[in-house]
Amino acid sequence: MRISASVSTIPYRELPGIIREMELAGVDAWHLDSIENREIFDLAEFLSKLSDRPRDLHLITSDPVKYWDEIRRTGIEASTIQLERLHSPLYIPRDLVGKVGIALLANTPAEAFLPYVAEAAWLLIMTTTPGYSGGTFQTSHFEKIVRFRLSYPNTPVFVDGGVVPEIAAVLKLIGVVQVVSGSFLLSGTGVEERAISLKEAKIEEGRVKEIMVRRSHWPADFKKFLEETPADNSAEFQWFINKRGELSRINKVLSGNLPLMIHEELPLTLLVKAMERFDGDTSAVAVVNDLFQFTGMLVLASHLSKK
Repeated sequence: MRISASVSTIPYRELPGIIREMELAGVDAWHLDSIENREIFDLAEFLSKLSDRPRDLHLITSDPVKYWDEIRRTGIEASTIQLERLHSPLYIPRDLVGKVGIALLANTPAEAFLPYVAEAAWLLIMTTTPGYSGGTFQTSHFEKIVRFRLSYPNTPVFVDGGVVPEIAAVLKLIGVVQVVSGSFLLSGTGVEERAISLKEAKIEEGRVKEIMVRRSHWPADFKKFLEETPADNSAEFQWFINKRGELSRINKVLSGNLPLMIHEELPLTLLVKAMERFDGDTSAVAVVNDLFQFTGMLVLASHLSKK
């Protein structure tokens, strides 16, 4: 999972040293927040002199047209537009050097992204107030992020807001490919150590049922979604990971014939270990109870299983 460090509030005189520390720790990009602020482009130019890693602009504006020329001039490699702030439909120019993604609040319905799925390079899910640091990630956001992942399986998902190591570890598990971190990285000394702790975070607690999309929260066509999932008709079994983390084969008992089922009470620590032994599709998995009744769905990062 990539780390984009939020550097908008760092004084210029401190940036060279902090940037060096973060590069040593493997930080992948520099995140810049702009709420109708053209001065952010001066910072973008300054960063280009300090580092060759990409600049990641989060543009919070009612009218992005005002900033396209600045984005062209500075050659910003990645720009993300906050959808809720727009006053008119978004048009993405074709001549930009960098790619463009869409940002949505975690509470915004997943359907809001549908008009942009063909042209947006990624989806950034905001789990705290856009443009402001210091927010707290609510664990209820895991389910919302999984819903976005299920709805748009081919779109890379980024997350910004309150990311600390224990949160980053779960986000990595469910296939989030990049997180933004500011307050955690810059709070106190040891910037390099904090960045490394995000990169190498391990899951220590939690159960599947706490991060899945619960069946009661899924749209009315939950059953239709499952029935349309491609099935491997050549097999007479399904893989199942029980609550003890044991991987076994069972007869097909579900109408959807999903390639993998996991027990809702399975600890996330055991899920990670089980997935290291699983060789199959993890783009969408069924969550079941003791009676093999559907209780929800989950998405897992494909790299967790051996290929």
